[in-house]
Amino acid sequence: KKNHTPSSMMEVDPVTCTSSIIPDIPQSTVNRTTTNSSSSTAAATTASTFDLDTYISRYDPKSETRLQRLLFIAQNCTFDADVVKQAYRMAEQHLKRRGNVKKYREIFGAASNNSNHGMVVTETEMSSEENTNTSTASSNNNNTVSHGIAYDAKWATTTLSQSQSQLETLEARLSTAQSHLAKESIRSAYLSLADYSKARGNLKESLKYTLRSRDYCTDVRSSASMCLSVIELGIDLGNYAQVHSYVSKAEHTTDLVNGDSVVAAKLKVASGIALMHDGRYADAANKFTSVSADLDGGMMYPSVASAEDVALYGSLLGLASLDRHSLQISVLDSTLFKQKLELLPWMRDALRHFRLAEYGSCLQILDQHRNTDMMLDLHLSRHASKLLHMVRDRCLVQYFLPYSTVSLDKMANSFGRSVDEIMDAVAALIVKNKIRGRINAQDRTLLARVDNYRGDTLNKVKRLGDDFIRETESMILRMSCIEQELIVQSDHPQNYRGSSSSSSSCHRHRARDGGGMQMYDDSSDEDRDFAFQDESIMMDLDCAGTGVGGVSPESEEKM
Repeated sequence: KKNHTPSSMMEVDPVTCTSSIIPDIPQSTVNRTTTNSSSSTAAATTASTFDLDTYISRYDPKSETRLQRLLFIAQNCTFDADVVKQAYRMAEQHLKRRGNVKKYREIFGAASNNSNHGMVVTETEMSSEENTNTSTASSNNNNTVSHGIAYDAKWATTTLSQSQSQLETLEARLSTAQSHLAKESIRSAYLSLADYSKARGNLKESLKYTLRSRDYCTDVRSSASMCLSVIELGIDLGNYAQVHSYVSKAEHTTDLVNGDSVVAAKLKVASGIALMHDGRYADAANKFTSVSADLDGGMMYPSVASAEDVALYGSLLGLASLDRHSLQISVLDSTLFKQKLELLPWMRDALRHFRLAEYGSCLQILDQHRNTDMMLDLHLSRHASKLLHMVRDRCLVQYFLPYSTVSLDKMANSFGRSVDEIMDAVAALIVKNKIRGRINAQDRTLLARVDNYRGDTLNKVKRLGDDFIRETESMILRMSCIEQELIVQSDHPQNYRGSSSSSSSCHRHRARDGGGMQMYDDSSDEDRDFAFQDESIMMDLDCAGTGVGGVSPESEEKM
């Protein structure tokens, strides 16, 4: 027994015996990344150069997403201090250009001195601001050192005064429009107040004014503008349930979607972002890959996402969640999506390596851009680690699929990972039943689990035999009852066929004895169980009168 080794469990070297297992995969497909294993780890840990100016120029200078992305990069970039300083400097310029004193104080000023989170500032508060300029500057020494930017208290005071005057003007304009009952003027006044509140960083107030303008939309174009504004504010606020709601409303408006392809494409981008945040990666990938080319040409959706973002989201989500056939159709062979991939050459190369089963090179490229293009993205960062693990697991499954035995050492060299890391990943996949196999820790091999087809066939034959015996016995019992003219009936004909009330009633058996009929009661459990063995012999008195069971209507009259 010790010397006996089943042929299905014999170790097959994937490098030397590939032709005997799967002849249609060339030799270079298996060992093409082995020679580069020494440099793959070092290359994976080196972050690529991050050009902040080029990255941030993709977004609308007036959009909230531009500010949020700058602050996110400044707070999460750990590999380049110059990028952090540049991000804070560009954020300060954006805040001053938009007049967002609230966010400016929170980041560069004494946030503890600013207890007012609204945009309406009284004269007392403005005078107190002037009186505390000295204390504010001294309390901001730490912020100046950390961000490299000095707090401008004079600008904050002046901007607050101007904002208050502008707000009064906009409110007066709204009152005038309401007094004249002009729908278009009222809608325009509400949208102006919404833009004012959004520029000052009060997104919830902006959303309130935008929703109020919905009742004054007079055509499809104004309805589309309102829906897109609500969707953008929902994404900026992180309220993705609201994004789903208004995307659904817009998609069910036939004139809105069919009349403007640009609006339909923007709805797909917004829906894809919301689905990605909900963890529905496959649905999000289908949304991003189906975005039409109407938004191409410089910017995709600059107030929400750029064309590079759509290409990155669609490619990475597709690699992680779509099956190989769907990935081939939606991403690799899609003429529409290939145009967007030209904006990300490194992602295009990663997809090409995945198609050629060069999984080590694919993962190496993704690791190189993990800290820059993925972890510094506002929407993708919280999902990047999970998606990369999903891509790695998928590559491991695809790598092992053609073989019955694989060496974990050679597998680790191909993927550019350590043996322990590969072993842990494979063990997790075996537990999840994604890889049908077992690990030989002593030999460091992964063995495929072979199904016992002979045992499964024998079990199936046994089940078929048991079913045949049971059906045959039931048929013999039915025929015997018909030959003996045996009928089972209940005291309550309306409750026959398994009714709960019929089980407690007394059953009467009728049998022909010579020329007459005899009726007798039998309440024993044995006979009652025998009578109900087959449901097909349970008949009521009316059926018996029609001649079923050998009793004719003439014999019924004689009784």
